[in-house]
Amino acid sequence: MSRLRRLLPASLCLVAVAAPAPAADAAPLLRAAASADSARLRTCHARLLSPSQNVKHFRATSADTGLLVARLSGGRGGDWDVAVFGGGGRGVAAAAGPTSREVASGFVAKGEQLTVQACLVRGGRSAATVTLSSHALPASASTAKAQILAVDTPTAADRNRLMALGFDDTHSHTSDTLDVLVTSDAEIEKLRAAGFTWKVEAGDLVARERERATLDLDYAKRTKRSGLPSGRDEYRRLADYEAELKRLAEKHPGLVKLITLPHKSLEGRDVVGVEIAQNVNVKDGRPVFVQFGVHHAREWPAGEHPMEWAYELATGYGKSDRVTKLVNATRTIVVPIVNPDGFNLSREAPVNLGNAAAMIDLPPEIDEQLPLPDPTYMAVLIADPYVGFAYKRRNCRTADGRLPAEGECASRGSRNLGVDPNRNYGGFWGGPGASLDPTVDTYRGEEPFSEPEVDNGRKLMSAHQVVTMITNHTFSNLILRPPGIRNEGSTPDEPIYKALGDKMASNNGYSSQYGYQLYDTTGTTEDWSYQATGGFGFTFEIGPDEFHPPFEEVVSEYEGAGEYQGKGNREAYFVAQEHTADAANHSVLEGTAPAGTVLRLHKEFISQTSPIIKSASGETERPVEFKDVLDTTLEVGDDGKFRWHVNPSTRPYVRKDRKFSGVAEQPAFEEDFSSSVPVAPGVPRHIEFEVKPDAARQVRAQMSGAGPDYDMYLYYGEVNANNQVASSAGPDANETISYGFPAPGKYILEIENYSAISPYDGKVQVFGDQPGTEEVTKATTEAWTLTCERPDGTVLAERKVEVERGQVKALGAACKRAMGTADALKLRVRVKRARLADSLKRGLAATVVCSRACRFTAQVRVDKRTAKRLRIRGPVARTRAIKSSGRKAIRVRFSRDMARKLKRARGARFSVVVTGRDELGNVRRARGAARLR
Repeated sequence: MSRLRRLLPASLCLVAVAAPAPAADAAPLLRAAASADSARLRTCHARLLSPSQNVKHFRATSADTGLLVARLSGGRGGDWDVAVFGGGGRGVAAAAGPTSREVASGFVAKGEQLTVQACLVRGGRSAATVTLSSHALPASASTAKAQILAVDTPTAADRNRLMALGFDDTHSHTSDTLDVLVTSDAEIEKLRAAGFTWKVEAGDLVARERERATLDLDYAKRTKRSGLPSGRDEYRRLADYEAELKRLAEKHPGLVKLITLPHKSLEGRDVVGVEIAQNVNVKDGRPVFVQFGVHHAREWPAGEHPMEWAYELATGYGKSDRVTKLVNATRTIVVPIVNPDGFNLSREAPVNLGNAAAMIDLPPEIDEQLPLPDPTYMAVLIADPYVGFAYKRRNCRTADGRLPAEGECASRGSRNLGVDPNRNYGGFWGGPGASLDPTVDTYRGEEPFSEPEVDNGRKLMSAHQVVTMITNHTFSNLILRPPGIRNEGSTPDEPIYKALGDKMASNNGYSSQYGYQLYDTTGTTEDWSYQATGGFGFTFEIGPDEFHPPFEEVVSEYEGAGEYQGKGNREAYFVAQEHTADAANHSVLEGTAPAGTVLRLHKEFISQTSPIIKSASGETERPVEFKDVLDTTLEVGDDGKFRWHVNPSTRPYVRKDRKFSGVAEQPAFEEDFSSSVPVAPGVPRHIEFEVKPDAARQVRAQMSGAGPDYDMYLYYGEVNANNQVASSAGPDANETISYGFPAPGKYILEIENYSAISPYDGKVQVFGDQPGTEEVTKATTEAWTLTCERPDGTVLAERKVEVERGQVKALGAACKRAMGTADALKLRVRVKRARLADSLKRGLAATVVCSRACRFTAQVRVDKRTAKRLRIRGPVARTRAIKSSGRKAIRVRFSRDMARKLKRARGARFSVVVTGRDELGNVRRARGAARLR
């Protein structure tokens, strides 16, 4: 306690920490080899363990105040985990992924004594290399506080305009405000200059973080076991997620399977999850429910709730009838941390004064200096108001097109570096609600799916028939459904979508609404998943008013509280899982196929982004095209029957015409609204005009003057908050509106005097399509390609299958009846010409070709005239069944009696008739003939 009291005065000197990207060739603090003959299952990062045969310790001293990175490599044949502990056993960094290639990082003070603990937790004899390095974060002069401001945004256009200014949205818990995170006086001045007003929701987020950490400690002390399925009483760290996912799979074999997504994160971490189903390792065609968490790094409850859902299903199976029924009927995939690099940086940010500083066992030469003259130490160990590590939103992409150098994600300005994973999916990518500026927190990335963490989500959903998907976020107590942009209108499945969203919201008290009702967003998870797969996707915004509130509130959100006691997100997830199981909400293919056959549903198509916003003024360029591939498989069981729950074969937006074009050079309509008289204060001027169907490409409005300040607003139909579609309210009288693809009808441009005393110039224009640039995609239907394959991938049959939502389509003998060139069994026979005497003695020679593995029989007939003359009925020779997988030479032998009779068959024509049957039951016949000399 004495050290804590001595450190407290220094908290008045909190400063930010920042640094340029560290040198890639910085010398490591430690490089050592660890080896073990056998493993022991344990949690390596929970505490310092005694060194043993499978636990190795290494010592080091931190060379810098800043970020510490520990890496493991090697470990072939085993699973090594790593943890780093500081003075007093303080956990600094840890990693517990499924392999021995681990990355762990956290914050340390210069001179801090460190213990690296490497544990072989799975596998046999194995060796791994441990590397430890530190990266200094020099102090900055900034003393600004991180705050959340509730900005007044009574209309959707106000919200969109605020987002267009590049602010970090934190959503809202009222209908007429939007919360934003600000970390500098310059951002506050930017709000003021744009004419926005606000109130302070949280005036010092660092102080709130320390308060939250204290509340969490108190909750853990008085809680033996929380009401969560895991009993958890505090937030998990990244290594906790990794270790618990592995443990769930180990404790529930056959029910829970650990999965690793295809791409590592930018910093080299595995992205892991679990798959839960009865007989989980059998691909049996059940409908799939996917839960994602922590696309945004700072949204810690977004990982806790899906993780608890995994516990709910795994531990409730066989105990709860409801859980057992759903696990038997569906397949669930949970990936609690989509963005591990960003989450680790946010979660490890040391903001708790008592927990971080008081536990540091500093060397005497440093301890004697307390309170420290080096404010960087305090900044790193206690707070980070400028860099805002705890409130980092994005991944660790520090520059487009390259991997970050080690430690670079925690360098100067890093909270404002990276790509927003929930703006990087292909659905409507490049449109409004996402920034083209890499310094803005909603930065969309250089192209759709440019980020490995995002492409992981894409590949996972493309490889499964995902009927329902929930991506969890914080905060605002919302359940959002597509579309994310207002101009798109409701989805073709709106009745089902709304009913499901409303039913889930009735259990947790959240607001069920369109994504765009918060503000326009593009590149989101659910917009792409619905567009590409036809499965229903939602965003849950968990909690009313904080990114990571006290953990007790996380428990209440899951369990339900007040009038929702006993419901909460647990019950909302049950509703989503039951929706997944209900065949009325998706499609079903059923039929028979040979046991062991692999059935594959495949579809490739070209998807398009939004018209891409290329400048701050809203100018757009043509959409970008990208290829999507959906490919899922099912293994036919021993009984030869299958029932496959799938999404409809036709994508939702393919059912309607879609159009893109360039903007015509000349306007179809133009009106000059310049005035030598200022607009009267409080009495806005309205200019009405019409957008006709043949000129519905873009509306532009521009004004200029001495001002000081005019604002412009664009309304559709009539002037009210709900009908405002665009606005321009900058700090002066120079305003521009560029509104693309307007719906035909009446519009009203409003000119408002904010603080003006001068005349102004202005004009409004309506543009049509640029001739020759029109691109129309007509509404159509699509089919799945169904192939039947051997386990080795050999294609046996192929057919096209169209199926609607809610339809159960009987395919019968699905492979036998398959259509197309790939499925047809091809059979050819060629009779070898020879002497009649030789053929009668040795057999009639022929060559039979099966296009794939088959069994065939052959019989020999003579022409009708000869048969009548020699009084022969039926075949003159035949074979037993012969197996073949290509070209086969055969001889059809004659009986002695038939050979004697056929000696008189001079001039006869002999035919060989072959009947073949493949392993799918397809039957073909072929005939070959020749005259024997």
